Amino acid sequence: MALAAAVTVLAAHGAPAGQAAAEKRINSEFQPSVLCKTGRMQERQWFIEAAEPCKSMAINVL
Repeated sequence: MALAAAVTVLAAHGAPAGQAAAEKRINSEFQPSVLCKTGRMQERQWFIEAAEPCKSMAINVL
């Protein structure tokens, strides 16, 4: 369920428009990490692309 929420949040943010904000967040909030900065950016991009088919879905939580 947390993964679905994370995918939904990432899908809501466009990569080109928020690139600078994403880099700032990756540098400040995703520390410590076993991934280098490039790896974290690639992982973020993977989630954005993986969430693309789910953009029109509505998630209902009871």
